Amino acid sequence: MTAEKTKTKKVERKLYRNYFKKAESFYKAAGSSIKEVNYEAAALACIHCVISGVDAFLVFKIGERSSSERHSDAVRLLSQAGGTDSKQAIKHADAVLSEKTAVEYLDVLVTEKQALELFKHADRFFSWLKERIPE
Repeated sequence: MTAEKTKTKKVERKLYRNYFKKAESFYKAAGSSIKEVNYEAAALACIHCVISGVDAFLVFKIGERSSSERHSDAVRLLSQAGGTDSKQAIKHADAVLSEKTAVEYLDVLVTEKQALELFKHADRFFSWLKERIPE
C-alpha cells in the first residue's frame, strides 16, 4: 500500500510574501482581538495566521502549497519541507489547526483560556516562521 500523495498547487516562489503578509495581518488581528475581549475573532485569526503561515513557508521553500481540504495535509507538507528544526513549529501549527472545526462550526463559544492558548501556539509558530523566511 502506498502513502496518499497530498494535493498541491504550484505557486511562484516570490508570492510567499503575500501569504506571509496575510499571516502577519491575522497575527496582529488575533492580538488586538484578545485585548478587546473578542475571543471568537481572536481564535479565527490565530487559525488563519497559521494557515497563511504554512502556505508562506511552503511557497518559499518548495514553490507549492497544499490544495487539500484537510489542513493536516498542509502540516504534513510542512514537516517534509521544514527539516529537523520544524518539529516544534509543527506541534504549534497542529495545535491551532486541530481547533478549526470547533471554533468555526460548533455551537460553543471560545473561552478566554482557549483564545489565549491558541494565541500562544500561533505566536510561537509565527515567531518560527519569521526566523526562516525573509519578510
